Amino acid sequence: MQVETATPDRFLDMVEALESIAKHRRSRPGAESDARYYELMGVYYRRVIEAKETGKQVVAYTSQVPTEAITAMDMVPMFLEGAAVTMAITRKSFEETFSQAKAMGYAPEICSVHRCIIAAFGNGWGPRPAAVVSSNQPCDNNMKSVTPMVQAMKIPNYFLDGPYYLGERDVEYFAQELEDMVAFLEETSGRKLDPDSLVETLRLSQQMVELHREIYRLRASVPSPVVNRKPQQISSIMRNFMGTQEGLDYMTLVRDEIEAVVDAGKGNGCPENFRLISIFAPPAYNWKILDWMERERGAMIVSEPHSSHWGDVSWDFNQPMLTLASKALANPTGRQLAGPLETGLKQAVLKDAETQKADGAIYWAGTGCRQGCAAIRTLKDSLRDNSELPTAVVDMDNCDPTFVSDDELKDKLEGFFDLLESRG
Repeated sequence: MQVETATPDRFLDMVEALESIAKHRRSRPGAESDARYYELMGVYYRRVIEAKETGKQVVAYTSQVPTEAITAMDMVPMFLEGAAVTMAITRKSFEETFSQAKAMGYAPEICSVHRCIIAAFGNGWGPRPAAVVSSNQPCDNNMKSVTPMVQAMKIPNYFLDGPYYLGERDVEYFAQELEDMVAFLEETSGRKLDPDSLVETLRLSQQMVELHREIYRLRASVPSPVVNRKPQQISSIMRNFMGTQEGLDYMTLVRDEIEAVVDAGKGNGCPENFRLISIFAPPAYNWKILDWMERERGAMIVSEPHSSHWGDVSWDFNQPMLTLASKALANPTGRQLAGPLETGLKQAVLKDAETQKADGAIYWAGTGCRQGCAAIRTLKDSLRDNSELPTAVVDMDNCDPTFVSDDELKDKLEGFFDLLESRG
């Protein structure tokens, strides 16, 4: 299939929907960071739409590709998973999206996030980027889901090979991969990377990482100082705005808000009955289930071990590419899913059971996610044997609302909350 001209009407619909949500949130009382989140997401995707007018080029990328070099080259980054899924959510076009992916030959067993990419960008529903950078982290779907897009729109693609282990040699190897990525982008775009600009983005990234660590420490407070959807918003900003002043300002705002709540000692406004570890992402189309959990049952998410534990980063601004590689491999999601489970995610889960004072765990078992579902038994048994915590395994789909209904999700969670209640 060839797409001669992209028709980004659906993409523009998404941008306008995000801007509308931001205005709605701004008109209601609540945390400033909530409205600011939707404003930033609207800004992020509108820049993609307006890139040509502003004389800039768009670089599409998949999860775990560090964007500091793209930003430092004054190019516009576009996160493919986020764009494709958000298009389906804001337009309520799941049926159309998955029907298109199926018609293109992609089975329903494939992760729905990546089927969204295949359908949306393989059919030219988004603006045509100048280049694509894909990676094998955190899963092998990443490097394959861009193929229909690259072939349909004849876009240059660079594959960023992330190492499995995270030692010194691996950082050096990945730094060379990033050097090659920059060379590819320079050749493709005709632009040159400014080393000073890269260092500046890395300095901003360092501050954002430290704020992320600080926020996680504050979340150990009792009662919980954040609402359940806030960590999902933080993860989006950390991914899309890393190394930017906007990202730093947002993370500072969130830290300040949480700090004020902790100092007041009143929690997030809902009675706290249970403190929960959340393993892997809840349904992207249904963050309202998180609101229901806290509002109706006082079930507070206090930990996301797969997306919040940064590794050690060697911040050496005299060696920016090594620093970028070190920071990229210390990224929570890539780090937890890169190496052996015993030394990665398992340790993070058990640590959170103690430091975040958890009462139980919810394992969001997304159909089609081989990496995530493969760890269920190990993590569930480890929490039971080491911390005496029960785990609810919730079968769901990240993007497909037809896989399980809201009522079925709530019934599963209600049963788990009743169990926690009976344990005292």
